[in-house]
Amino acid sequence: PPGPSNAFAAPERRAEEVIESAIDWLASQRSKWFSWIHLWDPHTMYSPPEPYLTQFKDDLYSGEVAYVDSELGKLFDYLENKGFLENTLIVLTGDHGESLGEHGELTHSYFAYNSTIWVPLVIAAPGLDPGRIADYVCHTDIFPTVCDLLQTDKPSFLQGVSLYPLFLGKKIKKRQIYIESLDPYYNSGAAPLRGFIEENKKFLDSPLPEYYDLDTDFSEENNIVQKIDLKKHQKKLKDLMDKLSTSQKETNPSKIDREALDKLKSLGYISSTSSTVKKDYGPEHDLKTLLPYQQKLDEAIILYDNGRMAESIGLLEKIIQEKKDMAPAYLTLFPIYKTQGMPEKSLKLLEKGSEHNSENYDILFAYGMLLVEAGEWEKGIEVLETGLALVDFDPMAWDLLGFAYWRKGDEQKALEYYRQALAVDDTYATTYSNLGGLYFSKFSYSRKKSDYLQAMEYFKKAIEYDPELTLAYKWLGVGYKLVGRVDAAITVWEKALELDPTDAQIVLDMGKAHLERSKKAVALKYLEQYLGLRKDTLSPEERREIETLIQKCRQK
Repeated sequence: PPGPSNAFAAPERRAEEVIESAIDWLASQRSKWFSWIHLWDPHTMYSPPEPYLTQFKDDLYSGEVAYVDSELGKLFDYLENKGFLENTLIVLTGDHGESLGEHGELTHSYFAYNSTIWVPLVIAAPGLDPGRIADYVCHTDIFPTVCDLLQTDKPSFLQGVSLYPLFLGKKIKKRQIYIESLDPYYNSGAAPLRGFIEENKKFLDSPLPEYYDLDTDFSEENNIVQKIDLKKHQKKLKDLMDKLSTSQKETNPSKIDREALDKLKSLGYISSTSSTVKKDYGPEHDLKTLLPYQQKLDEAIILYDNGRMAESIGLLEKIIQEKKDMAPAYLTLFPIYKTQGMPEKSLKLLEKGSEHNSENYDILFAYGMLLVEAGEWEKGIEVLETGLALVDFDPMAWDLLGFAYWRKGDEQKALEYYRQALAVDDTYATTYSNLGGLYFSKFSYSRKKSDYLQAMEYFKKAIEYDPELTLAYKWLGVGYKLVGRVDAAITVWEKALELDPTDAQIVLDMGKAHLERSKKAVALKYLEQYLGLRKDTLSPEERREIETLIQKCRQK
């Protein structure tokens, strides 16, 4: 819905849509297939559809889970009706749980208690008898288990173990299962939280370490760390981490493009790419000590999502005043300032954020972006280049630097940075569009056909890689109009307006183009729409110009 509601909610596709598309895909398969189906619904904000919204009005999280369960039933009914269950291996699991207030954690990704790391793992395959296994296992065990069930060789670099012997009533080797929670470490100046589970005991290492007997205290309410040899367990953890980090690694890792990076960040799978890491951590940096700040951040987001803007802003400002290195507070507050028409506050906030989080790339990038948007080219260039010294694989930063140098008048430097952006990601459509704009600008004074053709080629390339990039359609239309191809210009501008009906400049260009073609009724519609979009922002001269064009449209 419009307005402040759900402003910080991650983009969500209902389970019903996901299951329907999965079934449609399965219906088209004629050979062996693999399908990964990701259902997102049981995440904040909890808003199950009816009848679950009413049935679980006092427990919306459970309503989300019940809804997902019912949709999965449709998938399994389809598999059964088609006879697929007879030869299909099914693995059902979750990536995390929700703490729902246990240990003071509202959702997940803060602590590493069982309320969030204990998740379902259901494996069904032809020939497997039903049963429940009590052993502690982990997600890295899924791949080798699937290999054994499919009777195929396991890659040598896998870290997990096959659970297949457990299905046969046998035992697997005793081991330590590594656990961690590092999002607050990378983003909020907190100490790292790492640990392991071994023989039903759980060790969590931090400035305030914890140890639990899971047989008698699965909810982790009684910390008995004083009963163990702490140094011994810290040594075990270090040895485990060394062992896992020296496993065979991929020799040619694939690059990730900007679009995928943004999507993963929005879903919570990637935190800051760089952050300020302290040399020493004391009890004041422990997650348990810093929990009140995390709770305030969660509360501020909830307040904003419920339309309580002033309270949300006030709480975020208080967090930043008390804990200047809590990057998520800055990254939450600056877009609120920006969307509420307070760009100066956004800039000052991120200036402060960059001072206290000098190695946090996300803050540096956001600050540099706002500076460029404000036309502060020199400062924007300085900040973005500082960010690139930390992270040099973000094409958007290279692209913004190219744009800043272009607007500063240094076309050669702009080209250099644009080309670097494409070297990082040769599918980044915005850079192609900006290159088109640069060559269009060159053509305006060079009048060289080669500059014009190069610009048009870049605009088309941008649309090829991002068919929803409004700016590329906008300028492509200008290019067509410039050489008298009015019909072609109108066609691409129509597409641009499908994507963004509020772009006043395109609406005006459409009105003028249709008037040029003597399509006065159509032109009148666009010109009146333009007046509606601009409202009181037009100067008297601009308004007189539009009214003159409207008068021409009304003349017979």
